Amino acid sequence: MIKSIDSKIIPIDKGIVGLCKIPYHIHSKGCPNHGKKAGCPPGLLSLDSIFDFNEDIHVVYTKFKVGEFAERMKIMHPEWKDQTYLDNPKFSNKVRELKNKLIEKNPDWKADYFPAENKTYWKSSREWYNPRRWQGVARKEHSKEIFNFFENDTGVVDGDLEKALKIFFNASSRKSSPLINNGLLDFNGFRVNKCPEAYGVNITGLMAELGVKLDWQWPPEHNLDNITYMVSLIGKIVNNK
Repeated sequence: MIKSIDSKIIPIDKGIVGLCKIPYHIHSKGCPNHGKKAGCPPGLLSLDSIFDFNEDIHVVYTKFKVGEFAERMKIMHPEWKDQTYLDNPKFSNKVRELKNKLIEKNPDWKADYFPAENKTYWKSSREWYNPRRWQGVARKEHSKEIFNFFENDTGVVDGDLEKALKIFFNASSRKSSPLINNGLLDFNGFRVNKCPEAYGVNITGLMAELGVKLDWQWPPEHNLDNITYMVSLIGKIVNNK
């Protein structure tokens, strides 16, 4: 799905990048890419320094039926059992602390700009929902939607774009492309940002503005209807001269 929006509705606060340093399963210091991977904070420009906010911003969001994927994993691997997960107070307290700071700075942000808090306990399986198993498939589908944007909305595509998108959305690729720089992809006057939250975008809030609710509890309580989304932003390249 692709929706064109006015940049004014994008909820932005640099404090959002604080989520990157919140501890989670087997990562006691937060995301291991923080400060190491191109396109990750800190040190990134503001969103209006990479996009021309006088033009429409295009939100590309691709639905992935992660519940159905998990069910296939459950059937294929009966040795992977579900278990009861308990909410981690260390994680939840830090998220709550960050949320309160964001609310204080942005009193106009609505309640649905923030995800629901984790349940006290729930049943699921990290093995069924391991992102390493499903994200590659989801990224391919997302990449196709971005290619379709250039094909249908700009009328310009070529082999270089197709190759660049494959590299751009392959987390383990060591290849390079002249279209990719610092975690961004530039083509035909447009720029693709595959990690808006790294630039302070409140993804939960932005998607709420588009009528889409995001659930962040992970692994989610198992249900065939579980959905997750890949979200990127496309905009005109800003002229900084």
